[in-house]
Amino acid sequence: MKIVYADSKNGIRENVSLDEALELLRSAMQGQKRSLWMDFQEPTEDDMRRIADIVQLHPLTVRDILNPRVREKWSDYDSYLFVVGHGLNFNPGQDL
Repeated sequence: MKIVYADSKNGIRENVSLDEALELLRSAMQGQKRSLWMDFQEPTEDDMRRIADIVQLHPLTVRDILNPRVREKWSDYDSYLFVVGHGLNFNPGQDL
């Protein structure tokens, strides 16, 4: 799984390990007020269980994350914003 992490204190970090990402999430959830973005690409069910336990994700969010065909959406929960977006590729056969 590829993880990209960004926050207002440390900037952007790519290729973060899952254990490191979970520790960063734990720290952020302990009252440190700052903006935080984490991009988990192709997580497994076990990865999502570990993440959801820390962040207290709604079960519908977990379901949508694990569904590769979920439609674009914007869901505002009490403690987080869940956004799904898709890119366009005008060159079939090439990565974005």
